[in-house]
Amino acid sequence: MSLVDNSKDDSKTKMGLDFLLNYIWKGKYDIEYDARHPNDRYYGNIQKDGKYSVIPAVFGGVPSPEELIKIANVAKKYNATIKITGADRIGLYSVKQKDLKKVWNELNMSCGHAFTKTFRACKTCVGSDFCRFGLADSISLGKNIAKRYSGLMNPAKLKMGVSGCPRNCAEATIKDVGIVAIEGGWDIYVGGNGGARVFVGKKLATVKTEEEIFDICDAFIEFYRENANYLERTSYFVERVGINTIREKVLEDKMNMERLKENLRKTIDNYKDPWKEDVKFTKVIEIKEFQKKDGYLKIIEVDKVEVPDKIKFKIDGEEIVVLRDRKGDISVVSAKCPHQNGPIEEAIVGNGRISCPLHNYSFDFKTGESSNKEIGNLKVYNFKFDKGLIWIKV
Repeated sequence: MSLVDNSKDDSKTKMGLDFLLNYIWKGKYDIEYDARHPNDRYYGNIQKDGKYSVIPAVFGGVPSPEELIKIANVAKKYNATIKITGADRIGLYSVKQKDLKKVWNELNMSCGHAFTKTFRACKTCVGSDFCRFGLADSISLGKNIAKRYSGLMNPAKLKMGVSGCPRNCAEATIKDVGIVAIEGGWDIYVGGNGGARVFVGKKLATVKTEEEIFDICDAFIEFYRENANYLERTSYFVERVGINTIREKVLEDKMNMERLKENLRKTIDNYKDPWKEDVKFTKVIEIKEFQKKDGYLKIIEVDKVEVPDKIKFKIDGEEIVVLRDRKGDISVVSAKCPHQNGPIEEAIVGNGRISCPLHNYSFDFKTGESSNKEIGNLKVYNFKFDKGLIWIKV
């Protein structure tokens, strides 16, 4: 996509625009990978050392013995750390980027979406299957919820929980959407959050059947997707809009409720598991034979750097990145952020800025000047064009 006159290739708005396009086209549109944080490009959470976590889906928190064996074997083969997460899942940590596709293929499990602004997981207690206090089957409901909303993009991450009785062992009342079994039915809570500021969810409705649960959850989630600000968690959204307004729009206005449910269904129908898709990894080129001329070192043909593109080069122990933005402008910089050596080859570029993926410190595309003077500037290399080639000053 080329830029039109007077437009800005703004790195800060790219991820929000990605969600907006996903919402408008109900998940069915071509992704522009340079607009996405590396978490969303590579379907795992980037760690501070540049490696990634891989978290497969464990629906309802109940893996099969075969899945546990696969997870253990993959962790052993790729030297990954196994961690039980806070959301009934099993994570593999410190996976190298080059191994991500192989890890997904060998796990042969669904993506757990632990990396982006999507539905994350549905935490469950053991419910009436195993607990003497259980009033309802929380495990089965949690599995069905997790499968239904898997990969659903939202303005912010969205977590759910199902507790099989009011003892609330799944902590459902501090989830974005929480469901708690009571005598003869279920209470549905929305807007909970167990983060830095704890929010207890507000009761939206009491229902008797699983079908009613999904009707209300579908309508609420779509109402949230339609009306929330980008990065606004449901806790702040419910506080801002008000639970009475939400009840009116989601429950009492039957025509609007049906519209919301239908729109969400269309989005769900377009879901594709990202671990089954092709992934475009950043190119890394190691230059072993050096061609120098007048104090400059030959890097690459200009035409081989696409618009936009990022290519990392390893040269005699030094790592640099050639960046090309959507206007076609080129910059050559260090591959290491001066803050904590963040991988600049995975930066989001736009509006004359380079944003490190680890902590979002940004740098001037041409000068390397930092948005935070305390962390220092990004090293920028002088370069020139000669006969269709890029040469850097050494």
